[in-house]
Amino acid sequence: MVAQTSRRGISALIMGLSLLVIGAPVVQAGSGNGSASTDWALPTNHDQGIALSAGTMETFNGRMFHSVHGTDNGIYTRSIGINAGGTGWSMWHNSGTSAGEVSMAVFESKLYQAVRGTDNGVYIRTLDTSGVTSEWAKSTGTIGGDLVMDVFSGRLFQSVVGTDNGIYTRSTDDGETWTTWEYSGLTSGEISFQVFDGVLYQVVKGTDNGVYMRTTSNGTTWGTWEKSAGTIAGKVTMIAIDTTTLVQSVRGTDNGIYTRSTTDGTTWTTWTYAGLMTGNSTFAVYNDKLWQIVRGTDNHMYVRSSDTSTPDTWATWWDASSGLYADVAVETFETDAMDEVLWYVGKDVSGYILPNYLTNA
Repeated sequence: MVAQTSRRGISALIMGLSLLVIGAPVVQAGSGNGSASTDWALPTNHDQGIALSAGTMETFNGRMFHSVHGTDNGIYTRSIGINAGGTGWSMWHNSGTSAGEVSMAVFESKLYQAVRGTDNGVYIRTLDTSGVTSEWAKSTGTIGGDLVMDVFSGRLFQSVVGTDNGIYTRSTDDGETWTTWEYSGLTSGEISFQVFDGVLYQVVKGTDNGVYMRTTSNGTTWGTWEKSAGTIAGKVTMIAIDTTTLVQSVRGTDNGIYTRSTTDGTTWTTWTYAGLMTGNSTFAVYNDKLWQIVRGTDNHMYVRSSDTSTPDTWATWWDASSGLYADVAVETFETDAMDEVLWYVGKDVSGYILPNYLTNA
């Protein structure tokens, strides 16, 4: 990774997309272990804009923020408030251009956004609780992929794949002064973070397509990479169910969906096959259930769930599509009108953003 010391903002052209943002109707899925219904289906109205992916979502200061990578490589962000009752998205705002997806994390009472610039540089901006957004600032490093961020032990962590396919990680305790990028080996895929039971887990796909994992319990000293069972083709997706269970899912080299779990971080269940998929799966914990969403080989959205007390006992997959789709993002969000809801934002095969939410599942 080539170090760069100059700092400059990405040109910030603030403009709304010429479209009307309309909230999606309330939907409900059936009750019981893993039961779902066609109410999960994404709407077909195409008034939310077009993007290269479903984007990322993060809750901050009473609002849920949604950011996407536009088809013009623009960085577009919008939000919705806790009293919105499912409607009232703000207009999209374009804050510059990027070469990849936007990563978001909340740290020290600020919402952080990080992107790979069109020059492959690392750019960061923040939003504080008073509504003040900083300019994009260029940080050190030349990178080859999207940044991932997580907060652990009073520090904000970033990790990225370098232009040399190296795994680079750094952290900050104040949002201003970062450690130097630490090189820790090579990868042939994306990087994942997950905090579980007082430990930060970092997982990558090795150059041999194996699953490699390392951990830190203090935020400063990392253990060595350890190869786990499995040969994979996609990103390792992870989610923690409180402090009781860590769940991982991958796409195998046969395009199969494989899932496993651990209660202590050391002993894992065997990888369980659950059908074929395209891309990476998405997890969410909502209403005492673990939800898994995937894109099938027919480009439909498939959903299944398990009780959080028995996360390895899954219901059957449900075809929840109202049409073809290519990507989905999820985020739980508590509103004044509806208590906690599960937002899921899809992108259909034409690139249209299609938001909806699930309540009382």
